[in-house]
Amino acid sequence: HHHSDHHQYAVDLASELKCSITISRDSFERIKAKFGADYFKKIKIDFAKEGDIVSTWLGENIRVIEIPGHDEGHLALAPESNKWCIVGDLFQGIGTVVVGDSEGDMTKYLASLQKIIDLNPLCVTPSHGITLGGTHILQKTLEHRIYREKQIKELLGKGYSIERILSTIYIDLPKQLEKYAIKNIKSHIKRIEELEI
Repeated sequence: HHHSDHHQYAVDLASELKCSITISRDSFERIKAKFGADYFKKIKIDFAKEGDIVSTWLGENIRVIEIPGHDEGHLALAPESNKWCIVGDLFQGIGTVVVGDSEGDMTKYLASLQKIIDLNPLCVTPSHGITLGGTHILQKTLEHRIYREKQIKELLGKGYSIERILSTIYIDLPKQLEKYAIKNIKSHIKRIEELEI
């Protein structure tokens, strides 16, 4: 997806290896908007979407799975057997994923978690952390986000500000992580408001 730590060397590698870059159209447009039209200069781009076959592994097709929420153009990869699934930033080994800013959407993020849980791969691999067996970590993440949303909804009902919600539910959170927690709180508030319409 378009976050810098997920593509910062992609152009150099593609150039060195003389290969194309496979990317969602959304991520491509966001990267170009941020880094300029020449960012992918002289690199062949293959746009990928849900269900596309992008490679093979031990004779099996590897397909694209769209998992928006953390980022609108976020893609996962899995073989036909679902023996594994590379899920990028759908979860992290430690802590929780930030769902915020213009590309984040909590409703889509929760749906993407459920989508991979339903796919039931034998193991899931995040971008940051180690491969884990099963989908337990995704189920745990989904349950945690739903729990946080219930807390936020209850505190909103009491008239709490975002800052007061932060200090109430994120006890002992290091100061440098507060801005990320606030993004998640805002994403939950947006989802709560949308569900109430």
